[in-house]
Order: sequence, then C-alpha cells, then structure tokens
Amino acid sequence: MLKRNAIEIPAQLDVGNIRAEIEDINALTTELKPYIKQKPNKKTLSLIKLNLIIYNMANHGNINGVKKWIMDNMGEAPVIYDSILADYSSDQMRDYLINKGYLDASVTYEASLRRKKASVEYIVKTGHIYLIDTLIVERNGNILSGYIKRYMKESLIKRGSPLSLNLINQENKRIETALNNAGFYKFSASAIKYDVDTIGGHEKVNVYMRVQSDTLRGNTQRYYLRNFQIYSDYNAIRQTPYSLRNTIGMYQFYSDSIRVNDEVIQSVIFMRYGQLFSRKDYNYTNNRLADLGVFKFISIRFNEVAKDSLDCVIRLTPGKRRVVGGELEGNNVESSVGSLVRFYYKNQNWLHRANKLDFSINAGTEIPLFATGNPIIDASVQFSAIFPKFYSPILRNKISPYFNAKTRLTLSLNYQLRSGVYRLGSYNFAFGYDWKESDYKRHQLNPITLTVLQSLPLSDAFRDQLNLDPQLKLSFQNQIISGANYTFTFTNQTSDNSKSFSFFRTYIETSGFLVKGVQSSLAIRPNTQDGVTRIAGSPYSNFVKTDYDYRRYIKFGENRTLVLRGFGGVAFHFWNSAISIPYIKQYYAGGTNDIRAWRIRYLGPGSYNIYTQSDTSLERIFVNQTGEMKLEANLEYRFGIFGLLKGALFTDMGNIWTVKKKENLPNGNFDFTRFYREIAIGSGFGGRLDFSFFIFRLDLAVPI
Repeated sequence: MLKRNAIEIPAQLDVGNIRAEIEDINALTTELKPYIKQKPNKKTLSLIKLNLIIYNMANHGNINGVKKWIMDNMGEAPVIYDSILADYSSDQMRDYLINKGYLDASVTYEASLRRKKASVEYIVKTGHIYLIDTLIVERNGNILSGYIKRYMKESLIKRGSPLSLNLINQENKRIETALNNAGFYKFSASAIKYDVDTIGGHEKVNVYMRVQSDTLRGNTQRYYLRNFQIYSDYNAIRQTPYSLRNTIGMYQFYSDSIRVNDEVIQSVIFMRYGQLFSRKDYNYTNNRLADLGVFKFISIRFNEVAKDSLDCVIRLTPGKRRVVGGELEGNNVESSVGSLVRFYYKNQNWLHRANKLDFSINAGTEIPLFATGNPIIDASVQFSAIFPKFYSPILRNKISPYFNAKTRLTLSLNYQLRSGVYRLGSYNFAFGYDWKESDYKRHQLNPITLTVLQSLPLSDAFRDQLNLDPQLKLSFQNQIISGANYTFTFTNQTSDNSKSFSFFRTYIETSGFLVKGVQSSLAIRPNTQDGVTRIAGSPYSNFVKTDYDYRRYIKFGENRTLVLRGFGGVAFHFWNSAISIPYIKQYYAGGTNDIRAWRIRYLGPGSYNIYTQSDTSLERIFVNQTGEMKLEANLEYRFGIFGLLKGALFTDMGNIWTVKKKENLPNGNFDFTRFYREIAIGSGFGGRLDFSFFIFRLDLAVPI
C-alpha cells in the first residue's frame, strides 16, 4: 500500500539569495504535486485516514445494500503502489519542467518498501532555467507578419521571460484575438510557429516567430460583414421555411410572430454592416443576447459569400416567458427555528421588450427554543422591474454599450412583529442602474432611494427600555430615509474551481442631503419640533455610511480552501440625526454569519458588556447592541471529510463601536488608545453537508 509521496529538489545554493531560492523550491514543489498520478489515502484533518478506516470496516461479509453504499460514498479503497504510475508521474513532471523553461531537467524516483507499505521519493533536478533574450518576428512575405509586428508592443514575452510553453500559448492566443478583431476571420493560433536558438553557455535563447506558410489558406484575408439574418422564433425541428417579417437596415428578421421586439434584439447586436469581422463584437453580441434572459438557445454562424464577405445568421430559440411558483423553507439559526413560505410571479419578457417583472409575497416566523425571547413574524411584498437599457438623460451617453447596463425599479413593503415587544413596518422605493464594466467589475448606482419607517412599541417594559436608551428610542421612531447609494464589486472568480480568487466590495450611502438642499434653495421653512425637521410628521435622517469587504479564497486542491476576510465600515450622522443613524442602517456583531462565538447583536459596542447591567429583565426583552462603526476579520480553513460532508476550522475577530460617546454605553465609543484591546476573538469548528442546491451548516465556537 502506498504510504507517502515526497518531492526532493536539491538546492543550487546561492549564498546571497538563499531565502528566494527556498521560496522558489517550495513553489515549484507545490506546482509538481498534481502531476503525481498515485496519491496515498487521504487523511482527515491531516491526522487519520478516516475514509480508509470506514472502507475496511464495511469490507467484509456480503457486500451489498448499505455496506456497498458506505464503501462507495463514505469510504476509500486502499491505494496499492504501482511502479508504472510512478514512471508516468516522473515523465509528466519532467515535461512540465521543460515547458516552464528548465530544458535540462530530469526526474527520477526511489521507492522504499517496508512492512507492505511503500514510500516514493521523486528526485527533481531542474538545472538552470532558460530565459528569452530576443523575440524576432520573421517576415514571410505575407500581410500577417506586418500586423503581428504592430501588436508586439503589448507582447507578453519580454526580455528575461522564461522560455515557458504556457507563456507562448498565452502570446499565441493574444495574437489570434488581435488578428480576429482586425478582420482576419479564419486566422488561428495554430498558424504561429517558433524556432529557438540557444546562446552558448548563458542559458539564454533567441526566439523566432513565424507564420507557417502551408496553413495560410484564407488566413491572410480580411472579411467584411454583409447581411444579417435573424430568426427570433427559431425551432430546430421545424420543417417549413420561415418568412421574412421585418427589415431594419441590413438586419432581416424571420419569424411567424413577435416574441421579442426586433429593435431590442438589434440593439444588442454589436456587429454592423460593412464593418470588418471582430471577435470582440461577436462575443459581446453572444453574451448580450444571453443576458436578455429570454432565449433558451443562441446560435451565431457566418457564411462566406464572397472572397472577402460574410453573411451572419443568428438563430434564437425563446425560453419560457412566465414563471409562477412557490417555495417552503425551514431554518435553524442559533437557538431559534423558523419557516418561510414564498409565492412569486416572474415575467421575463414584459411588453415583448425583454423587460423583467418580479412579484413576490413572503411570510415567515422565527420561534426561540432554548433561550428567552419572543416569537417573530415577518411578512413582505416586493415588486421589481428591470429594463435592459440605461434610462438616464445625464449618464446615458457616458456608459459604454459594452457595459450591459440595466435600469432597475423596486417597490417593497415589509412588516415585522416581535410578539409582545414591537411592530415595525417599512415602505421602500429605489430607482437605479446596474452595469458591468468587465467580467470582473460591476457597478450599482441608486440615485433615488426612499424608505419610510413606522414602528409601535407593544409593551410597557419595552417602552421603559426605550426611555432608558435614547439611541434605541430614536431607532424605533417613525422616520424617513431619503438618499442615494453606490456599490462597486470586483471578483476574479472563474468557472475553474481549482483556482484561487479574490472578492472586493465597497458601498457608500448618503441620506438627507437632497432634502436639506431643496429646503435651503427654495427657502422652505421646515416643520420643526425639538430641533428636528419633519416631513409629513416624520423626521428625515441625515448620514453618510461606507463599508469595505475583502475576501481571499486560496485553493490547496479540490477539497481544501483557506478563506481570509476583512471588513470595515463607518457611518457619520449629522444635524437631523443628532443621536445616531436609523436602526436598520446600524452595524451589529455576532451570529452565524459574523463572529460566531457570540449570539447575534449581543457583542459590543466597544468594551460595554450588557451582562454586567443590573436590570436583566430588560435585557431579556430586547437585546440589540448596535453601533456606527465595525471592524471584522475572519480566517477559515475548509476541507473535505468524505462524500458530502465537509469540515471547517475558523477564527473570527472584531467588534462594533459608536462614533461618539454615549452616557448609557460607557466605553462603547471608538478610541484609538483602546480599540485594539476591545477586539473580540472566537474560534471553533464546524461541519457542512453540501448538496449543491443547498448547504446544511453547523458551527460550534467559543470566545477566546
């Protein structure tokens, strides 16, 4: 049985650069590990081979039914050492090293057998890496060489770059894309060939790039776009031909009926009559047609109709227009159980213009089981409309058509009842825009937002608590939040789940400044009471809030990931919000998605500890520790155990603070001289059952 694998890379010691060389060896060892084709049985938590133990326990007697399921889904068969796979692994590692520029690399292995267990050590001798000294584009008397020389300013291959096959492939793909975008429809990277000439004794090479002449057949021709035939109601099994229904310029629309307005389809086609073929415009057209969300299948093909002309044929198969459904959910958060029922209606193609309408009704409840608390009932109604274009007289011409801009309108009504404590309702309106600058960058701007809050205390005990806490009392008064917000999101996550990636989000929100500006400019005398300006009897809020969220997902293989997260946010309140920002805008700490060693809203602010307060009866009624500032960091290591069962080890740290000192919250404000001593730290472990469509998670954490 295979016990262990090891990779040994002898150091070519450079006394002046030992640290860098050790780092290079460690990195190269990590890169070579995937090429070892036979790996020992995996260990759970790097301690015991739990899957192997389960397999051996089930592997006796009649193997069927439950035993077979356990062996196949929870167990792992013993890995028997195979010398053929060891030979193959050595060859694969050597090929990888050569492709990285280690042309003199060699890989051998030694297998030691003891007590029916094998340990394999791969000895890797890299030699020196060969570096590129000069890249020369050879002229073969064809037009392509001239174009390629124009694009060499953006070349990925620089003097001093390693002679890497991966780098060369990336350069070939870059050149192919550039030539495709310049009209060379038939050009392929396979036409690019390289010759390498070593420079004696210096581990340097000259690289000669040339376009292979026997693969040019049509590659040197630039193609122009001519006619566009668009089948907007295409059915692959239809036998009869479609009739021409409409023509917009050189765009011909074939269909029996209008499923999607022709102008909407034409607006997301970036290819134009008389223009050179462009791979970029083809890709954007394909993506934007898919983003409309109304077509089940999309096909874009080109027919060569002359020496230098292409006709474009676009076939679009419509998907389901309306969706009506319902959902029933159950959840368990901390010491409470809850349920949610949801009914929804979706129209993916309202008015036949790819507009989206969403309407939903939600109702749920949360009931505490093992802790003091009151049942909570939630209900909401939401309506949203999304239009696939940018409706703005100011920004319309400043947003690139490639950004896939959308206009969004949202209305919602939310109601929450905490039995015997309070009743809270909110009316919300938002109008804004959503666009993607690139595959990695997304912008969301809501220039108009309006929230009207109405609350009603339901018990004398809760009223007493409000009277003792001015900040909490202000949070539960009727108020109006009118302002704007902006969100920027970056992520370089790809469909390749084996690659590490980053996520960053920043958010900024303002409230009350437009109202104040209108009042001042029009000299409107505000309705004031106790120094607070009111609109229709309710005060409006004034604040600025911003927060930042960064996450890094580091992959160590298929089932192991290290997740690092940092979060920081702060809100400043002004003249009409003298005490604090609105309750729904405040930060809190604790809970299953925050600092898990504390219950939700039980931590902070600062070093203030609610458990030290003498009146515990009020604490049992409503615990709601919030603040205007928050810092948080999380470190979590996720790993597979067996089958659907995953594990996690984590540490959370952070706290919330108020921006200003408050008498009822001693040491609750942020102070540079002590904030670092107020960082709460909790660690724990957890398990997840990953069913893809949902994840069941259980975490246990304790304060440190």
